[in-house]
Parts: sequence; C-alpha cells; structure tokens
Amino acid sequence: MAAAETWTTTCSGTYGSKYTLRLQCTQHKRNVAANTSNVTVTLTCYRPDGSSSGAYSLTASKNNAKLSVNGVQRVNRNLAIDMRNGKVVTLATWTGDIAHNSDGSKTVAISGSFTMAPAGGCSGGSISKSWSLVSIPRASSIASVTSSVAAGGTATVNISRASSSFTHEVTWSMGGYSYKQTGIGTSASFSIPMNWINAIPNSTSGTATVKVQTKNGSANIGSAVSKTFTITVPASVVPSFNFGVSRVDGAVPASWGIYLKGKSKATATISGAAGSYSSTIKSYSISGGGSSTTGTSMTTGFLNSAGTVTFTAKVSDSRGRTTTKTASITVIDYFAPYVSGASVYRCNSAGTADSNGTYFRAAATAKYASCNGKNGYTLRVRYKKPTDSAWSGYTNISSGSYVIVSGLSTEYSYDVEISIGDYFTGAIWRSSIPTAAYTMHFKKGGKGVAFGKASERDNAVESAWPIYINGIANWNIAQPTVLTSGNLDAIRKPGFYTVPTNDSATTITNMPFQSAAFIAVVPYSMSADPMVSQIVLCHNSSRFSIRTYYNWDPIRWTGWSHFYPTT
Repeated sequence: MAAAETWTTTCSGTYGSKYTLRLQCTQHKRNVAANTSNVTVTLTCYRPDGSSSGAYSLTASKNNAKLSVNGVQRVNRNLAIDMRNGKVVTLATWTGDIAHNSDGSKTVAISGSFTMAPAGGCSGGSISKSWSLVSIPRASSIASVTSSVAAGGTATVNISRASSSFTHEVTWSMGGYSYKQTGIGTSASFSIPMNWINAIPNSTSGTATVKVQTKNGSANIGSAVSKTFTITVPASVVPSFNFGVSRVDGAVPASWGIYLKGKSKATATISGAAGSYSSTIKSYSISGGGSSTTGTSMTTGFLNSAGTVTFTAKVSDSRGRTTTKTASITVIDYFAPYVSGASVYRCNSAGTADSNGTYFRAAATAKYASCNGKNGYTLRVRYKKPTDSAWSGYTNISSGSYVIVSGLSTEYSYDVEISIGDYFTGAIWRSSIPTAAYTMHFKKGGKGVAFGKASERDNAVESAWPIYINGIANWNIAQPTVLTSGNLDAIRKPGFYTVPTNDSATTITNMPFQSAAFIAVVPYSMSADPMVSQIVLCHNSSRFSIRTYYNWDPIRWTGWSHFYPTT
C-alpha cells in the first residue's frame, strides 16, 4: 500500500526488448467525508539507451493508446509517437476520484496498452497492475436527527456507520448544557432536561447540537460530525402571578361587605409575578370596571354597572409568553331614592276629597335600592303656607299607602313636600294645595280679590281659572311652548316658544333659518284674528329675524327682515 507506484515492462516487436513501457500511479488528496481519493495514472514509453534510431511513427492515425482505471476505460486516443534520441512519449494520462470501500480501503485495477506502425523494431505493448491505495479512516455520518423537540421530550439521532465494528461517542449540547453518551451503535435517544431552556430566556426556541465521533476501539476515526436541531419551550412554560380584587368602600359601610353601584370602587392587584426557567417579566396589564392600567395595581372609579364585573390581568415575559387571569366581583344595584305615585288634595277627616276641607290626603310610594337588605328608607310629608318660612312637623307615610293630615285653613293655599331618604341621599316631591273654592272671594281687609279660589294677596287680582281676552286664553309667558314640527305661519298666539334643536328647525316650515331658536310672538291688536309680530332669535349666533302678520292684508305675513350683529 503506497501513495505512489511505478511499474515497467518491455514492448513488443522485433526489437521490443529495447523499449520500456512504464505505468506511474500517484494517490493525491483523500476526501474523508466523501470516502474518495484523487489519483493520477500515466502511461509512457521510451528507449532507455537514447539511440537516435529509436522507433517513431509520426502519423497519428496509425498509432493508438488506451488506459483503463478501476474497470473503466479512461483514455482511448490516436497520437504521433517519436522515441528517437531518448524521448519519453506520454501515451495516456488520467486524473480523477476513486471511491474507497466502506471501511476506507481500496485496490484499483489498472491496465494500459498501445500500438504503432512498425518502425525501429517496436510495434506496441501492454501492462496491467493492481494498485492498493492508502486507506481512508472512515468516519460515520449522521443520517437524521429529530428536527424539533420540546424540552422534556426525546430527541433521536440516527447514524450511518461505515463498519459494524465502529462505535460512537454522541454529545448533545445547547448553551452551557451538554450530555455525552458512549458506545453508541447506529442510533441514540436523549430526553431533553427542562432546565436546558434556562439557556434561552428570551426566546421560545433555541438551536441545539448533536455531535457524533466515530470510534474504532479507543481510537477516533476521522473527525466528529454534527448537526443542529431545535429545542422549543413547552406551551405550559409561562409566567406566574397572583391576582385579586378588593373593595374600596368609600361611603358604603364596611360592615355591609358589598360592592355598591355608583358608591364603591375596586382595587385590582397583581402580586408575586415571576418568569419561568430564567425568563423575566416584561409587561403587566389590568382592565375592568371601566378602568385599565399597565402597572401592577389599579383602583377604579366608582363602579357604574350592576351585576358581575370581571377584571382581567395579563403578565408577559421575555419569551413573549403571556399568562391571563380573571377575577370577578358582584356589584349590587343602587339608585338614588325617589317618590313615585305621589298625590295630595284637600279632604275631610275621612280622606274624601273636599275642596273646602281642612285636611289633606298625601299618598306616595317609596322607590329605593334595598342593597341586599342593608339599606332602608324614610318617607314623610310636611306643609306650610307659601308666605311662611317654617314648615310643619313631618308625618311618616308607609310606602304605597297614604296619611290624612289636619290643620289646613280654607283661606290659604299650602306648599307640600313629600320627601324620601335612604342611607346615602334623599329626594323631594313638591306640590301645592289650593285654597277652598270660591266663585269670587275678597281678601280680609278688602285689598284683594280672587276668582275660583280664596284671595291671598293684597293689591292683586288672582284667578284659579283661565282668563280669556277677546277669545284668547292667557299668555304662555311662564313656560315657553316647545315646537318640533308644523308651520310657523300658524303660531299667532301671543307668548314665547322654543325650537330645541337644529333637526327640529328643519321640520318646521317658514322658519327664517334652520337652527335652534327662541321665538316671541308679540300682539299689535287683540281680536279673534290678532295682528302679531314674530321675533326669532338664533340659539347658535346673535342674529335674529322679524316679520309681521296683518289681518287686513291679503298676503297676511310680511317677508322676514334679518339682523346681524356688528362689531
């Protein structure tokens, strides 16, 4: 076994013994991974004595050379041959790769030959040899490895080995972690320890390596080969934390132990947050109860929804993994108390309505939030004359029932209040009780007169009945009439009107502009068909418009005159 070999023999022909046929073989680089050797094989001939009368044939077509290497003819060519004066003729040469056997050994069969037109006593020659190459230390290769495995799972490497006598040393590694297996044949399996993912605190996967060193006994065969594979972080590896919600009672008594709509707040808190297998916490979020934060604690505003209120907390780590937890509370409904179905009127002692009675009947229903039986209420009534500053004492009312209160004079009207109160707040319903009914009544002292009621004011005329002037009822001065549709031409009753919105203005015909407005209807004559002016003031600017209705004019309404502020 040698990296280079040379063989010689004599040629054929009358003087063939005077010529030498030489076969030279050289083994160049060995490719361990490919298990091949690069070789050069050269066939030459010459006359050793260097005679000037050496054989020659300069017509190439009459001469031929062949070279076979490893069972394959590599060269077959025609050439001119001239061996005069000691010339060495290269008949054939070939350089190429020869595959070794699986154990790294290789014997190559080589043969060369040539023929030439007889000249100088040489007609050709041939040579055949077996050449043993220097063996290649044959390392095994990795056929396959598990492409991806979650920590806690098993990875397997399959090994293609060149010889059954070989064993392998298999090393698994990632980051600063590694594990070695020895005496391995054609496959090895390894359960990835969970703590290996400490090496990838900022990612859900990492690149690991399996390395295989071929062994022949204790000796290494070739270099170790390796492949990479992926270790993933199991989905169960997430950050951990505690999450809870506590009451902020405010005005609600702590002893009630409840969340109350509009009165209570809630504090939601994340505590004990920690990453897993070396990850670190990167973000927090809490939401619920109408509030949110990116911190670890949050106190809501007053809880404005009754029922179940759910808070959600999220914690994310450096791997981008997020853990979500929820906590729910029950918010008890609360609303401010109010008086429902209230009524008051003069009556007799039995409670029967009587416009000349000296009693009044007060009825009401309490509307309040019981707050799971924690809250209570009071419902009561009191009264006074409009001119008095002091009220009577309170009389309690049972919800849904009535009371009869004495002490009224037929000569006076009375203000009445029915009030309700709970633990937090209260509300008042107000009304009035008129004097006793009279067709006409003079105030004591003769300085006042009233119609339909008792006179209560000096130097005044009072009426409990509508007053009509020329067939027109008393003006609506106290409370403007709301207009949302119709025709402004028909609005001729003296008084005040309002168009509440721009949208309403678009549905009223003959408006001077389509916007919310205040309207005054001012009379010039009081008759069944009064002459009036309409003054329309725009709510959205200082402009206003005026027009007049004349009952004698066939056109009736004049056009609008528009006025704009100047600066």
